[in-house]
Amino acid sequence: MINFVTFISFWTLFFFALSDKPPPAGFYGLIAILLVYAVLIYIYLDDFIDSMIKKRRGVFLLNLLYFTLGGFAFSLILSIIVINLVSNVPNEGYLISAYTTTAVGFLNGLFFYGFNKLLLKKYI
Repeated sequence: MINFVTFISFWTLFFFALSDKPPPAGFYGLIAILLVYAVLIYIYLDDFIDSMIKKRRGVFLLNLLYFTLGGFAFSLILSIIVINLVSNVPNEGYLISAYTTTAVGFLNGLFFYGFNKLLLKKYI
């Protein structure tokens, strides 16, 4: 549960800090997508922790793959929403968005792995 709370809290505060004040309507859609992403992480957590405890091979790389693909899927969802709301975004904007959110997914995977590794060392 600490993963879920940490993930949601960090990204909600991050997006809120970068948004206009008051946040536009799209902000709440972004938070809804973020909640879905956090639930998927929560579901994945049990298998991930089990794999780390049993020291299965490839856990680190598989984790990075899942999070990177999650970031890319997140970028596709955002692109679809932006295409429907704002049609004057140039193609480069979509490419930059896809690259950035995929990279953020990768970084989330690194953080998720390191955070849980620390928790396992401390509590198990």
